[in-house]
Amino acid sequence: EWGRWSGMLQQGNTVYVTASVVERYRGSGVLRLRVNNIQLLSTVKDNSIDHITIAIRSLDLNTQVVEDLCGIIDGNSGKVEVYFKIIDVENNTSVTLRSKTKGVKLSHELISYLEDNDMFEYDIATN
Repeated sequence: EWGRWSGMLQQGNTVYVTASVVERYRGSGVLRLRVNNIQLLSTVKDNSIDHITIAIRSLDLNTQVVEDLCGIIDGNSGKVEVYFKIIDVENNTSVTLRSKTKGVKLSHELISYLEDNDMFEYDIATN
């Protein structure tokens, strides 16, 4: 298998490995790890992420938050769909909205902004 994957396994590459555990010999009970695929992580990120859902409580939503989030999304436009989930804690309801016109690139700036602000939760869905 080294010949098949050696081009990917170079120092400095971040890779995504898909593998399965299989019996080494039929009926032996001895298991081995079989590598099914290796891809560069940047390729997986670009091709496998379907959408991001950004959740916020309605009480935390204000003009400044909307402007900050719009600025970051506009500065990181891409092909990942963006969903916004607004949560009303008092009434125990929520609504999820999809942006039809904007897509986003999942950049370090966007993820850092979401993680640094306790008011946000986010979920990344893959296909």
